[in-house]
Order: sequence, then C-alpha cells, then structure tokens
Amino acid sequence: MSELLHNTSYLCIKEINLLLRDYVMKYGKSEICYTNFSQDLYEVRFNLAFSRIMDINIKKLRADFFTNNGFEVDENGWMTISDLRTIISNAKELTLAPCEINLILGLSEYNDEGKVNVAHFNEMFRKIIPRMFSINARKRKAQLVQLGSFRMA
Repeated sequence: MSELLHNTSYLCIKEINLLLRDYVMKYGKSEICYTNFSQDLYEVRFNLAFSRIMDINIKKLRADFFTNNGFEVDENGWMTISDLRTIISNAKELTLAPCEINLILGLSEYNDEGKVNVAHFNEMFRKIIPRMFSINARKRKAQLVQLGSFRMA
C-alpha cells in the first residue's frame, strides 16, 4: 500500500503518512479499504488543515532557497527542471503533491535546453504558492467545490 500511495500524483507526503498510520491504527493492517478511502482521505485532509500542518509560509523560505540547495546553477542563472522538482519535492517547508509541483513548473520560463531561469522562477514561485496552495486558498477551493461552482462540463 505504501508504494501505491507514494506513486500517486495527487497526495503529498504528509497525507500519505497519515493515511498509512490511520489504516494501521484503525484496521490493524497496511491495506487500503477502498470503500472508505474517500472518507478517510477527507478526514486526513481536514485534520491537517485544522492543525495547520499543511499551511505553507512562503516567508520562511530563504531568498536563496533554489540557488543554495546543492544543485548546479549555470553562469546565466539557469537550472534544470528536474533539479527544481527535486528541491521542491524534498523541501520540508512545502507540502505540495507531485501534480501541484508539475503545475508550478509548467508556469515557469524555460529555455531550449529544458532549464529554468531561477531568478524569474523564484519570484513567480513566491507569488503563486500563497495564492494557490496556502490553507486559505485550499479552503476557498473546497468551498467552491461544495457549492457546485466547480463542475465538470
């Protein structure tokens, strides 16, 4: 079950760990009970939001968060997309699922070599994260879903 959850793009590591812990504590096993999965995931996300564990405080990230993480930045200030993905994925300050990381990387300015302008990305990243992935932003999205404002066409 751990491998299955870790290979999904829609769950962040904190959600996965809490789901795994809850299944062991509730059912005494490490298997997914699919009939209850959506409710269990809702409870995990609610508990994370309530405790503000999932909140992202972008102000806590150092100004050199991307340039001083042990990955190579070329002389023109460009870094590979895969290195940026690794930095964001491994950051303990951030709680982003792989699909959210890919969304942010998709908005970045990149060149023909697949490298991203780190200065531009850093500026964009600090604006987008609070707007799209803070607790308040996630809460607003959940409310819109509940009200039926987000519907599949």
